[in-house]
Amino acid sequence: MQHGTQPGLLGRSRTLAPHHLSLAFKFPLFVQALLLAVIWGLALFTDFSLKHHLERLLAAHQLAAVSVIEESLDQEIRLRAQSINELAQAAGNRDLYSSPEQLNVFLQDHPAITALFNGGLLALDASGVVLAGAPAVPDRISRNLAGRDDVTTVLARGKPVVSTLLADASSAHPSVTIAAPVVATSGRTVGILMGITN
Repeated sequence: MQHGTQPGLLGRSRTLAPHHLSLAFKFPLFVQALLLAVIWGLALFTDFSLKHHLERLLAAHQLAAVSVIEESLDQEIRLRAQSINELAQAAGNRDLYSSPEQLNVFLQDHPAITALFNGGLLALDASGVVLAGAPAVPDRISRNLAGRDDVTTVLARGKPVVSTLLADASSAHPSVTIAAPVVATSGRTVGILMGITN
């Protein structure tokens, strides 16, 4: 009997499989393994690239949304500051601070400006005492607000001031105030008009 052959059942000889794989069998396996590695590599790269791109896109979208909100808030604040300043100038030109009753009527006669401030409008004298308000809230009259930063700042600067977020003792909500000095026809600062937004 020759090496590598063995008699079959019917006397035929068959060749025994060699112990090593032939090149014709190894090459397709290598190509398939290489192809799978490339596909997995591309899938991982695409996943990483897409994730990175989506993160950048989301960050850009959030920045744009914040910019729009910031611009809108800035416009709202400018509108309110301009309105309260014009109202303060009108009150100063009419010398209304000599009569709290006339001052109260004056504030009530400007519902469009009052509507801009959901916490109402207050008229303070130069020492920080509340003389009038719209809408009328009786417990606010005669309150002394002289110790508040917004009051001292507007008196010191002589121009409209937007406060930081304040804790209002009369309500459970924080508030922001916009205050403007009231300058009489004599040129003396006689008080402050303050708009409150909750």
